[in-house]
Amino acid sequence: MMNPLARAARAALRPLKHSRLVRAANPTLSTTVAGRRYRILLINGMGLVNVGMREQWMVDVLRLLLPVRPGAFVDIGANVGQTLLKAKAVAPEVAYVGFEPNPASAYYVSKLIEANALPSCTLVPVGVGATTELAALHFYDDQDAGVGASLAA
Repeated sequence: MMNPLARAARAALRPLKHSRLVRAANPTLSTTVAGRRYRILLINGMGLVNVGMREQWMVDVLRLLLPVRPGAFVDIGANVGQTLLKAKAVAPEVAYVGFEPNPASAYYVSKLIEANALPSCTLVPVGVGATTELAALHFYDDQDAGVGASLAA
């Protein structure tokens, strides 16, 4: 569950996420995930979804699985780093490999990794699928500015 202060900040910023002011200012906020504090960048309106804790169930699952399953944590569809933050909060030493075909999202995640000095992170700016081919990425506005995309038209 998201804490009340984070919920209020998200609610206050949501109407502004597409505004020129927020896009020009690119503010940095902070949030806490599983007891670890992170700097959250807002770049061209992207990143708001990272403010405030969501999906506590995922943190609980990662706490159970990461210690018993050695090796890298592979994130197919890194989006804007929500799962990255949870995995690193639970197991800071785990090697993270994220795949993200959306150039804007991949850029955002690379900056998020840099801003938080997250160790052992590799970001691969491609999609993962059953075949090797070039495919069109169709964009739509999801929870964040410009990060929603799909291979389905």
